[in-house]
Amino acid sequence: FFGSLRIGEVAKSGSSVHTLKFHNVEFTQNGNFLITLDSFKHSDEAAKICLARQSGKLRDICPVRLMKKFLSKRKSKTGFMFVREDGSVVSRCFVGSVLKRALKGMGLDPASYDFHSLRIGRTSDLYAKGISDEQLRRSGRWKSQAWKKYIKPSFIDAL
Repeated sequence: FFGSLRIGEVAKSGSSVHTLKFHNVEFTQNGNFLITLDSFKHSDEAAKICLARQSGKLRDICPVRLMKKFLSKRKSKTGFMFVREDGSVVSRCFVGSVLKRALKGMGLDPASYDFHSLRIGRTSDLYAKGISDEQLRRSGRWKSQAWKKYIKPSFIDAL
C-alpha cells in the first residue's frame, strides 16, 4: 500500500524481471527505508521509493517497522525480497490468497477487491491529502495521466 507497488514488483508473476530483490531495500540514517526498483512496468529505468515511519493510528501498519520485523526473521540475505519460510519466492497466487483471507477477516467481500485495490487505495489516499498531481504520478511511477483512473470518490468519501 505505502509504496504503490504493483503485484509483479512484490511477487513473482510470470516474468520476475521487475520483482524486488533483497539488494533493492535499504534503511536510511533517518529511520526510513528506501526501495530501489531496478526496472518497472513500462520502464527499464531505476526508480527509488522512500517509505517513512508511520505513527499514531498507522503505527501498527508502519512499513518501516514491519519491514524490520520481516527482515529479522528472514534467513537468507540474497535473492528475491519476499520469500516463504522454505525460501521459495512469493507468487502472485500466494499473495492473492493472503489478501483474500485478510479481507474476509476484516468482514469485507474478497470478490470486491484485487491487487490493484492497494494502488487505488494509496492513490486515493494521497489525493485526499492534497498531494500534487506530479507527486501522485511519480508515487505510482506512471508516465501518463493513467493515475487519475485510480482515484475513487467512494474511497475518499469513506476517509
